[in-house]
Amino acid sequence: MLWGGIVNISRAVPTYLEGIAEPGKKLSYEQKRDIIQRHVAYIRLVVHQLRREQVPGTAGRYLKADEMHLMERPNPAVGLLSVQAQAINKLYKDGLIDSYARVHMLRITGTCLDLQGACERIKTTPFPPTYFLFLRFVLACFLLILPFQMFNNYGLPGAIASILIGTAYLTMEKFGVDLADPFEGHMNDCAMLAICDTIQKDLLGPDIPVERHELSSDICVM
Repeated sequence: MLWGGIVNISRAVPTYLEGIAEPGKKLSYEQKRDIIQRHVAYIRLVVHQLRREQVPGTAGRYLKADEMHLMERPNPAVGLLSVQAQAINKLYKDGLIDSYARVHMLRITGTCLDLQGACERIKTTPFPPTYFLFLRFVLACFLLILPFQMFNNYGLPGAIASILIGTAYLTMEKFGVDLADPFEGHMNDCAMLAICDTIQKDLLGPDIPVERHELSSDICVM
């Protein structure tokens, strides 16, 4: 739901950039692209931070040279949102967007900050280790007793069935561990990379190449 919210709010960025303060004034292609590429860089930075990965040097593909120093901050994504807000305010002061567009663009940055904070709370508030230990202890006891009980009641077919049942329970337990931390980069995690690519296509157009990922958990290259 959080990443779906990021997709929906991101699609509104190009729309509000069309706000014009005075007849005859409009944003240039470079000014629009500057705002949009910074937003694309932001969502990809959030992925790296949630997965606690080092920000790649290819971040410069979306950022200006004077913005690269933000990568040294503890939370570069938040710093990038601050730069985005300053750029929006400058467009308003220059008379290129009206107050309606300015308010809604700043609201987008605020919403992104809220969604990022919610994702970080999920990341930094994992299930207690005792929960997983107790769950695995109960599961191990059950799977040790099950084959004997099934064999006594049904013979060899019962023992084979117990193996299949045990495999299903172990698989479910593995899914549960992955889903408890959806931003870790496992096979069953939140498909953040695919969502990043979707946002990039929506904002920059289908002609802009995106990274190809076999799995959503592959390392996200900016």
